[in-house]
Amino acid sequence: MICIFLIVQGVCGLVVVLVYITVAVANCNPINTTFPLQLNGNVVKCIFVVTYWLLTFSIAWFAIGHIWIFRKTNVSSKGQFCETNVSTVSIIILLYGYILGIWYIGFSIWNNASILRWLQNIIRQRLEHNLISSFLFSNEKQLILVPSVAFRHRSNNSTNPSDDWMLYAQGWFFEENGIRAKFIRSIISPFVDNIDKKRISYFTGSGKKHKSLCIDGLTYEMCTKTDAHGLIKKQFQISNNDIKQLRIPGGKYGKIEYSVSALKQNMKTKGEIFLCDDNGISIISDIDDTIKITGVTSIRSVLRNTFAGTFHAVAGMSERYRHYESYYNATFHYLTASPDQLYPFLREFLDREQFPLGSYHMRHFSWFDIDFFQFFLSKSFIKQKTSILNMFIQETYSRKFILFGDIFQKDPEIYADIYRKYPERILKIFIRVSQLNEPNRLNKVFQQIPKSKWDIFVDGFDLPEHFF
Repeated sequence: MICIFLIVQGVCGLVVVLVYITVAVANCNPINTTFPLQLNGNVVKCIFVVTYWLLTFSIAWFAIGHIWIFRKTNVSSKGQFCETNVSTVSIIILLYGYILGIWYIGFSIWNNASILRWLQNIIRQRLEHNLISSFLFSNEKQLILVPSVAFRHRSNNSTNPSDDWMLYAQGWFFEENGIRAKFIRSIISPFVDNIDKKRISYFTGSGKKHKSLCIDGLTYEMCTKTDAHGLIKKQFQISNNDIKQLRIPGGKYGKIEYSVSALKQNMKTKGEIFLCDDNGISIISDIDDTIKITGVTSIRSVLRNTFAGTFHAVAGMSERYRHYESYYNATFHYLTASPDQLYPFLREFLDREQFPLGSYHMRHFSWFDIDFFQFFLSKSFIKQKTSILNMFIQETYSRKFILFGDIFQKDPEIYADIYRKYPERILKIFIRVSQLNEPNRLNKVFQQIPKSKWDIFVDGFDLPEHFF
């Protein structure tokens, strides 16, 4: 009986304290950081109601149990039970001590920023390192290399290119997270049938931060480290003679292949870097709802067309893109708001539909930066797309660009701003719409841009064979 009393008493007290600590850590105001366990007001109210009832039960159990123990039994040094009498004052003192103890612990933690910060850091590290997940699941490590681009090298104080090239390697080193994958599947399962578990496992993976990787397959071997999200971002310079030796067919001007391996692990992945010289024509294309049907105006459609089923292409787009590649010797670059965690599945789709090869420029989803649903609805891609477009124009001397996007997000505004900034570099802008008689918004966005410089389309069959 005494053992049962002590176990129940200890569990109740521990639960009360832990719940209060968790709520305090997740909702503290002194720390200006985004915490992954942030709770809304209704949830906090429910937690407090439950814990108050638990606390009341715990106090009643404490009083009844101690009265029974102190009045009926006492343990002698030989382990024998004997009767004893304990004053009511002693019981009251113990009772109030228990209440004040819980209150003091909760109050101290709630109002101490240093303790809250320390607890947050511990919880954050445990979530990042997935200690629980490593015990319950076999987490597989993966290494993704996203096709990138190479430009002619320029010194900081000169616009004249040298014969050397600047190459950019990009990718992600991560570990699949079984617990997080199950959690996300449970969230989206009401909206999505036949969820692709592999896509979820990649999307919910945990980046391996600050891990050493080796890049080889070039003229010399080099090493790099992943960043705090497990991302690979490496820039390096190679001579034109080396490029001539390393160049292989792929894209219109060829590509460079390289390999990345993780130290002390039997893991090696090949990457591609597509060459983009100063002269010529490049086509920069969005993916979602421009060449791939996604339904970005509906979160339900986005989830369904991202995490389930087969990706479907917009009719006629791959045929038209292949024609442009052949006729204009154009290089292709895919600029999308989709997360790079899903690159392997987008690459599989583009290869299956026979879209031209090219570089990919994508966002990265971080579990500590933004809410899961808000990632697909946020407008952070505006800054990302604008930055990539500026990079292409500034890193090439006289290359011309044709831009493809859709009306369903902010592509028209992004492309219009770029045209106004570099009118001589943008040959044409094409915007996909749902029907050809709805250009009202576009007329306003492009009102200061010549009509000959932009057009609309529903599918690839509406696009012209020639631009000029």
